[in-house]
Amino acid sequence: MNLPKALIDQIQEGNVVLFLGSGASYGALHPIPNTKIPLGQTLSDMIATKFLGDEYKNQPLSHISELAISQTNLFNVQQFLRDYFEKFEPTDFHKLLPQFNWKSIFTTG
Repeated sequence: MNLPKALIDQIQEGNVVLFLGSGASYGALHPIPNTKIPLGQTLSDMIATKFLGDEYKNQPLSHISELAISQTNLFNVQQFLRDYFEKFEPTDFHKLLPQFNWKSIFTTG
């Protein structure tokens, strides 16, 4: 993919904001082969299974997260997520991101 020269110039000058969505971590590496980082519904189902029961699967992530927090507490849900996600490592393309002069970085998370 070729980027326009004007965009490249703006990045080099630090005038571009990087916006990362929920899929920004996709492709991150796990020590167990073929383990993929969970996105959207898969993550919702993991939280449901851990905190609410399988009957809560297939519901939106935002709803399941709120229910899980109300049934336990924010710390427990955050700890569960931290324990799961901390095993993932960035790929080579993730490591490129801080090498650019971004004006700012925003994320949906």
